[in-house]
Amino acid sequence: MIYNRIPRNHFPPVVTLWTPAELTTDLWLDADDYSTLTIVSDKSSAWTDKSGHSRHASQSVVAYRPIYSATGFNGRPTLVFDGTDDQFNLVVFVQAFGQNAWAVADTTNIGTGWRMLLSRDSGGGPAFYFGCPDNDAKPAVYWGADLSIQSTAVQRKAIFRWAIDEGPLVYTQVDGGSEASEASETSTVAYWNKISNLAGGQSANMLLSEIVMTPSALSESDRQKLEGYLAHKWGISANLPVGHPYKNSAPVV
Repeated sequence: MIYNRIPRNHFPPVVTLWTPAELTTDLWLDADDYSTLTIVSDKSSAWTDKSGHSRHASQSVVAYRPIYSATGFNGRPTLVFDGTDDQFNLVVFVQAFGQNAWAVADTTNIGTGWRMLLSRDSGGGPAFYFGCPDNDAKPAVYWGADLSIQSTAVQRKAIFRWAIDEGPLVYTQVDGGSEASEASETSTVAYWNKISNLAGGQSANMLLSEIVMTPSALSESDRQKLEGYLAHKWGISANLPVGHPYKNSAPVV
C-alpha cells in the first residue's frame, strides 16, 4: 500500500495572534472574553480584570448594570451603557503619571455635556471623558481645574486613547489623530474608581467593548501592535491611518 505523505516542512506554520498579554497592563477588560463577565438577566453585574491585578469592575444595583449584547459591536460582544445611571465600580487603584488607556467604544449616541469613561475618587485627580464644556463629543482629560480636549468630535465606533503625561501635561488622542495638550497647574493624582460615572452623574450613553490601561507610554512598536490588535478584533481597521504596519492584518507573536 502506498501512502501519500506531506513533508513536515509543508505544514502551514502555527500563527499566534498578538494580544495585550504581551504587555504589562494596569487594567484589561475584554467583553469578547465571555468568561470574564457575570451576566444576570441579560445585564452584566461583574467584569473581571485580565491584567492580573484583580482590579475588577462590578455593580450590585440591578438598575445600574449595563446590558450585555453578544453582537452589538460590529457583530461582536459589547456592554450597553444607557447614559442615565449605568455604571461599574472598580476595585480602586492608584492613578500615576505615565498611565495610558485605550478604549474600544461606540459613541454614536454619546449625548451632550460631560460623559464619563474612567473617573477618580476625589476632586483633584485626572478623569477621562467623552465630552467637554461646549457640549460636543470631544474626548477630554480633566485634571483638577485643568482640561485637555481633543480637537475633533468623534461620534462613531472607534479606538480612543487617553494619557496622564509623565510631567505637567495631560493629553488625549483619538485614532492616531492630532494631540491636544495644555500645562497643568496641579500635580494631584488620586485613585481610579468607576466606569461611566462620577459623583453627580455624567454617565455615558455608549457601547463599550474593551479597555486596556498600561502603566506607562508604550514604545512605537508596542503601540502599533495594540492599535492593530484592537482594530482587527473589533472590525474597525479602516480607522487606522494609511501606512500603519497593521492596517491590513493583525499583529502576530
